This record gives sequence, structure tokens and C-alpha cells, in this order.
Amino acid sequence: MNIALFDFDGTITNEDAFTKFIFYATLKYRLIAGMILLSPVIFYTK
Repeated sequence: MNIALFDFDGTITNEDAFTKFIFYATLKYRLIAGMILLSPVIFYTK
């Protein structure tokens, strides 16, 4: 059984849970590789 919860109006939590979930669910080497690969994109969009 799969359950998906969405909190669009901020009634369940008032902070960013997506980033915490990504750090929890992704392997550390994939996080580091993704940060390295996406750093130019993040740098040039700011």
C-alpha cells in the first residue's frame, strides 16, 4: 500500500520538508554527485 500526502496550504507543517526528505531518501554519493553536477546551474540562476 502506498500513501502520498500533500500539504499545499501549510496546515501539517510550516517548514520545507522536501529537502529533508531528499537528504534522508538519497544515498550520500548521489547527493554529492548531484550537487556537483547542478552547481553551475544553481550558480548561474541566482
